[in-house]
Amino acid sequence: MKKMVFMAAIVASLGLMMASCNKGKEKSAQEDEIVTGVITNAEGVSLHYMINNTQGIAAFVLNGDTIKMKQEPMASGIMYRNDEYTYTEWQGNITLLKGEIVVFEKTNQAPEEPEQIPEETEQPSEDAPAEPTE
Repeated sequence: MKKMVFMAAIVASLGLMMASCNKGKEKSAQEDEIVTGVITNAEGVSLHYMINNTQGIAAFVLNGDTIKMKQEPMASGIMYRNDEYTYTEWQGNITLLKGEIVVFEKTNQAPEEPEQIPEETEQPSEDAPAEPTE
């Protein structure tokens, strides 16, 4: 009798595991693809973001203000927009506009290297005559 109860418990456990595995697969197909992160510009200002790629919406947090936008189609790069703000990202350059005013910007430019001036020291060649001395 104990073996029958034990076997029934195992079969029930396997059934529940299989049902939960199938349920998980169904759920993952419906889950949204969400990306979160923080962008910090050269001035040290941080722009937090949460982008839902499945629904084409994004939320940005700048200086404590939450800005919600919808994705706009672009040939190259990314654009999110609402009635007041526009966020663009193209080739690593990020801009957040409020109307026509830039409120956040991060450029993808490498820092300029200082110009190197070659040393101008002439070494006398071995074939050159020595300068006369007095």
